[in-house]
Amino acid sequence: MFYNEKVIGTLALLMDKDELPAFGLTANFENFSKGFGAEIKRKQLEDELNQIFQFTPDVLCIANTDGYFLKLNPEMCEILEYTEHDLLSWPLMETVHPLDREKMQTEICEVVETKVSSFVECRHVTRTGKLKWLAWTASQADDKGIIFCSAKDITEKKEVEELLDKANSLARIGAWDVDMETNTVHWSAITREILEAGDIADYDVQTALNLYPAGANRDIINGALNMAATKGIPGDVEAQVNTFKGNLKWVRLIVEAEFIESRCTRLFGSFQDIDAMKKAELSATEALEERNTILESIGDAFFAVNKDWVITYWNKVVERMTRRPKEEILGTNIWDQYTASNAPTFFKNYNKAMESGLPVHFEEKYESNNTWIEVSAFPSPAGLSIYIKDISNRKAAELAITELNEELKIKAKELSVSNTELEHFAYVASHDLQEPLRMVISFLTQLEKKYGNVIDDKGKRYINFAVDGAKRMRQIILDLLEFSRVGNTEDDLEEIDLNKFIKDINILFKRQIQEEKATIVFNNLPVIEFYKTPLRQVLQNLIGNSLKYHKKDVAPIIHIFCELNMTEVIFNIQLMSFLR
Repeated sequence: MFYNEKVIGTLALLMDKDELPAFGLTANFENFSKGFGAEIKRKQLEDELNQIFQFTPDVLCIANTDGYFLKLNPEMCEILEYTEHDLLSWPLMETVHPLDREKMQTEICEVVETKVSSFVECRHVTRTGKLKWLAWTASQADDKGIIFCSAKDITEKKEVEELLDKANSLARIGAWDVDMETNTVHWSAITREILEAGDIADYDVQTALNLYPAGANRDIINGALNMAATKGIPGDVEAQVNTFKGNLKWVRLIVEAEFIESRCTRLFGSFQDIDAMKKAELSATEALEERNTILESIGDAFFAVNKDWVITYWNKVVERMTRRPKEEILGTNIWDQYTASNAPTFFKNYNKAMESGLPVHFEEKYESNNTWIEVSAFPSPAGLSIYIKDISNRKAAELAITELNEELKIKAKELSVSNTELEHFAYVASHDLQEPLRMVISFLTQLEKKYGNVIDDKGKRYINFAVDGAKRMRQIILDLLEFSRVGNTEDDLEEIDLNKFIKDINILFKRQIQEEKATIVFNNLPVIEFYKTPLRQVLQNLIGNSLKYHKKDVAPIIHIFCELNMTEVIFNIQLMSFLR
């Protein structure tokens, strides 16, 4: 079984060699293997997508514009502590915090109206009354009102943000000072709390410096203190410090110096715990670097502009495509680099995306190097994100297909001429074949008339057989002529009595039926409207194969059934064999 010309499995069928049909088996199974292979691949993909939906650690769900969930994954049930039945039965606003419902409803309406992805953070109330923050991303997939949603549990992140807000509102900043005469440092209560120093307020300067890890952190602190003590330059630095309990924290140190007669007598300043903020900043920086890595690794050219058309991002692929380095282009206005008159298509579509807030897709050709590109511009609150893909190969393939279609039209025309000539030949040949048959029929008929009184009954029967055989031969020639016209002429539907029709066919096989001692069983077959020639060919082949391909030394019994429904005539021909 094949999918995209690759083997994805095998299916073996075993059959007695003597019972193989005469035609069609290989072609049928080639088509079957391709179709069945595609179905297996589709089922595999469906199972993989279902696995992703069921086991992803984030919330995935499908909703409609009536305000109900249609489908949701187990993660949502776990977060909100409700059963799947509960969540599917209630309006989706049921678990949203009352203060966030208006915001959530506004975002849903925006998704439905603009068909643009939306992002919103809101609180949900769980079964046990807990508050859970979920960051929702929603996009409308089609015009049927189906909305695809995903959400991430950001409860811990929100709690950290709330703590940081409280810390800023309370100005949790400690104080410190160094007496240069005694070489001792004094910490305020908040500073001691940050450093987990207990109740001891005074330490020698070296002990305090040793709290900063050796290397870059300690060098930063020493540098700020020395610049203030020797040159009176204030310092504002960030570094990591080990608390007395061994916890590593980020802190911010502000340094001021006090001088008496050009001699530093005191250093003092503030000491702030910025550990959570710094880690969040580093996390954001890592996320930004990860985004940049992704944008640099994709195969498409990508750049971004803000609302003022200033270029804010320019990846390596667009550098190669435009031959404009990032250092030269970042921070400049795109229309200073590419004027509207030189790039009218780009100007029109970029402005359309910016003004409408809807994605824009278009294709453009660079005549200078015969390159086709596909451009997609996605608007956002910050500006536009623009992806450019080289589609020259696809365009070349489309052109090749167009040329091939033209060639096929020419070939089809030539084939039509050839078929006409073949039909003419078949007509002439059939006429030439019918002429001797007409002579045979004519002379046998004259023989019977002239010598009928001297020919016995047996002789007359032989003459009848010969005449009948010649007539059937002529009919076969006419059928072959009709068959040669298939696809070129329109056959007329005829009313066919299947009982008489099959009797006529059986006469053709009279000798074989007698030799094989075969029995052909058919009763009460219906009268149908169909094309006589192709039906005769099919039934002759099926009956002929049944007489030819059967077990040796057994008399074949052929049962012919026919079933009618509203649109089809279904034939069922069964071959049974019994010992002679």
